[in-house]
Amino acid sequence: MKKRGAFDFSFSWLFALIVGAFILFLAIIFISKFSATQADFIDTKNSKEISVLLNPLETGFEESGKTVLTLPTSSRLSSRCSIAGDFGSQTLNLRSENYDKYSENTNEISFHNKYIFFENNIKGKNFYIFSKPFNFPFKVATLNYIIPISQKYCFIGEYKDIRDIKDELTKVNLSNLVFVNSVTSSIDECPAKSIKVCFNKDYPRCSIFVDTTTFGQFVQKGEKSLYYEGNIALLFAAIFSDPALYECQLQRLLQRASSLANLYYKKFLIDQQIGCSQSSVGTYLLALKDDALTIENSVELSVLTKDTIPKLENMNPKGCPLW
Repeated sequence: MKKRGAFDFSFSWLFALIVGAFILFLAIIFISKFSATQADFIDTKNSKEISVLLNPLETGFEESGKTVLTLPTSSRLSSRCSIAGDFGSQTLNLRSENYDKYSENTNEISFHNKYIFFENNIKGKNFYIFSKPFNFPFKVATLNYIIPISQKYCFIGEYKDIRDIKDELTKVNLSNLVFVNSVTSSIDECPAKSIKVCFNKDYPRCSIFVDTTTFGQFVQKGEKSLYYEGNIALLFAAIFSDPALYECQLQRLLQRASSLANLYYKKFLIDQQIGCSQSSVGTYLLALKDDALTIENSVELSVLTKDTIPKLENMNPKGCPLW
């Protein structure tokens, strides 16, 4: 009888332990799934916050603007771009870091009217977001750039080569940018672990090379040559963004430029009836409308920048401007 009682007692404890372990297992699964759901919700909310921060930059009257994005934890930002539809689209995905692992958030925020440039899968907790209008020759859109505050960039070149980009970026006042005059200083003046951007001289330790001397001006990043053709808003985009994202966003911008050229052409026809517009403006607006949709990559950008865009820049009538 004593042995039987001991057996019953041991079995009761064993049964309790099994049931308790099972309940604990279910609790862990529930908490893990709840935590993942909460993390996805927070990541999606933070992605939407980026959109909110961009609005003042896009609606302001200044040539450029800056804001700071601060996230609760270190996060990874990625993007997908598509040219499907009238103006294409861009999606943002934000994944926060928890316990040395990034969340599996698959929720994406989609934009049809925003153009955001950054290196894919950039990481950080604090980011600069700054902007520059893209004129072609009329304003097509506001371009937005995102860079981690912790990532330093060092621009190296002769003063005459880096002067314009230095003046533009100094207006925005980004603390993580350094400019080195290669005539009076060397590349060793760049901060450690900075991304080195060289102008017109390809130093061995440079990650990015910028050519400003030829007509087909471009930014070299690894194997990719991203043409910007003298447009400083596109130059920023090529320097601070992923090459694939740059090429896709450029096509989206050209889709928008084509639609705007069509609208200005219709306005031109109305103005022409009252003798208000130059007759040659319409010819170049039609050229921009049609040719912009044929360009498949930045190498072909010169189709427009060689003749059409320079002509239109000087053809907007002062008495009754089209744009």
